[in-house]
Amino acid sequence: MKLSFILNGERRELETDPLRSLLDLLRSELRAVATKEGCGEGECGACSVLMNDKLVNSCLIPAIQAQGAQILTLEGLKETAHGQSLTRAFRQAGAVQCGFCTRAC
Repeated sequence: MKLSFILNGERRELETDPLRSLLDLLRSELRAVATKEGCGEGECGACSVLMNDKLVNSCLIPAIQAQGAQILTLEGLKETAHGQSLTRAFRQAGAVQCGFCTRAC
């Protein structure tokens, strides 16, 4: 199935299995690797993204639900004024990475 949606402000179109998890699609096909799989059951929040301005666990969302949606991952959030404020606050407080990322967020 061909999906079309906005990811971090950029229109994306790709062919995929409509029942594939949004998490797998984001990480494997679109390289949005800040979105992580933690528990795989929607409990831990490591896979959280904003979908149409609502926080969702991408491990529980079938890719078909992304059709026409606006999705914001950590990669996109860090480019916003709110994301930059959070980054500054973390740096000022001496906060450390969670340990799951392979690169700084």
